[in-house]
Amino acid sequence: MEKEKVSETSMGNLPIDVLSLIGSSLLARDRVCFRAVCKRWQSVIPSVPCPIHESTESLTSTAVMVRFPLLMFSRCGGSCFSFYHPICNTTYVLDSPEIANAKIRFSKDGWLLMSQGIKGIFFFHPFIKKRIDLPDLPYTYSFKAISFSSLPMSPDCIVFGVIWTFDDSARFCFIRHGEDTWNECTAEHKFDFVASHNNPVFHNGMFYYLDKNGKLGTFDPNNDSNHGWTVLPKPEQVQP
Repeated sequence: MEKEKVSETSMGNLPIDVLSLIGSSLLARDRVCFRAVCKRWQSVIPSVPCPIHESTESLTSTAVMVRFPLLMFSRCGGSCFSFYHPICNTTYVLDSPEIANAKIRFSKDGWLLMSQGIKGIFFFHPFIKKRIDLPDLPYTYSFKAISFSSLPMSPDCIVFGVIWTFDDSARFCFIRHGEDTWNECTAEHKFDFVASHNNPVFHNGMFYYLDKNGKLGTFDPNNDSNHGWTVLPKPEQVQP
């Protein structure tokens, strides 16, 4: 009788909260293997980690918070990419032939914005290996900085890239979700603005782009005035 009771208690019959606790500590490849065991284990953790901006109160026992970011880098420009977890000191290798020789330009909420070839640009999610191609750029990739506002599937998603800036003007491109071509703009500004390699940050409907001297350029995609571009003066230093 004791042997029968032992056989009834197997890894597959562990309580959901225990499985959820185990799944919450897994990364990348281990998560994939965990979900491949059976349908019950698959239901415990989602295939894609939950966005970091979700509050812990809204998480259920089947939703897992990503606690730490992973450092992703390519290996010799081929199709293999490495993921390094700085806390666990663990490295995972992912082979994705569909993004061979592509370059990572920006990342957000698990999605990568990548360029490939001369004009190719696309979104890619390394864990579910989903690729979303954007229309080709009007010319060779030459952005000083680039980013996107929200998830690629969102109707509000906008990709914004800065090409160059001069003393009194800036040139940039952007494309909205569903558009077939890139919008090219040249806008004027009142203050000297030196383009940097800092990627723009999206917040409350606007992109914010910091130049090399600490001035802040803003782009409002919903403002037609001066193509939505404004450069703010550098704040004066507060004396102690």
